[in-house]
Amino acid sequence: MKLLETAIFFLASILPSVLFAQSVGQAVGVSQNAFLNRDGREGYLEPGGDVLLGDVITTGNSGQVQILFKDGTKIAISQNSSLIIERILFDGSNTASEFTVNAVGGAFRFFSGNSSPSSYSIRTSNATMGIRGTAFDFAASTRGQVRVATFAGEVQLCNQAGECVAIPDGCTTAGIDSSGQFIVPENEEERAVFLEAGFPYVRNQSWLRQDFRTDVRSCGAGGSSGVDGRDEGRAPSPEPPAPDPTNPATGGARAGGESSAGSGGATAGDTDAGRGGPGAPGDAEAAGGEASAGGPGGASAGGGGASAGK
Repeated sequence: MKLLETAIFFLASILPSVLFAQSVGQAVGVSQNAFLNRDGREGYLEPGGDVLLGDVITTGNSGQVQILFKDGTKIAISQNSSLIIERILFDGSNTASEFTVNAVGGAFRFFSGNSSPSSYSIRTSNATMGIRGTAFDFAASTRGQVRVATFAGEVQLCNQAGECVAIPDGCTTAGIDSSGQFIVPENEEERAVFLEAGFPYVRNQSWLRQDFRTDVRSCGAGGSSGVDGRDEGRAPSPEPPAPDPTNPATGGARAGGESSAGSGGATAGDTDAGRGGPGAPGDAEAAGGEASAGGPGGASAGGGGASAGK
């Protein structure tokens, strides 16, 4: 009896961690300095490595990560970015009843997979995104700014007050500033300004695998020419200086918890990347400064339904 009680106690103690550590996807593309925080242990993210619940994936100045999830969902993580794999529940057919990730900061591309659109939730420090059969790019900063460009389907962008704006396909753009007000470009000129900051994959898709590319020609001038990923001669924007790794204010998010987006760690700096250590996340302006395009007018519909202009 004593032996049985000991065995039951042992299984009960390890079961939560076993369940928590299940693989939900794979890092099918890893470039340069990309780092993994798993259960508080930091190291390099290896190409082909499993992605587990609770993982925090961070990239430095030259890092790129492409993740293929079990349900076919794809997320590309650009340089100076950080993503928490927060809560993903798969059933036996590899579709998710819940799919929640937390974009601590940086620039990302998202393709939905075989799971129901209602299962998806992409969170930032100041907003939540829901989807409807979607391919889109988005950028977020630790100061709460969010920008979205939708290429296929529709994104529902909501602020913390529960007000939402619908962002349909065709490179339609909208965002939220640090005060929670919506930003909706009202014409092509304002949209071009809006796309200047935080959308590296609109400018150049050559870093991505073919199945992570999409047609961005609807974004107009400055976009790479379609799904082939050719760049039109414009290099990505210069990256911000690396944060001081000795400054605790720039410390990264930890695995398994809620995002610390409000207190630092939006985007990964490249500190010590070439010397064997993960770069400490900093507060790079992944989503750009306070966007001036459009202003808060035109998207303040409470509870959703306002549609962003192209």
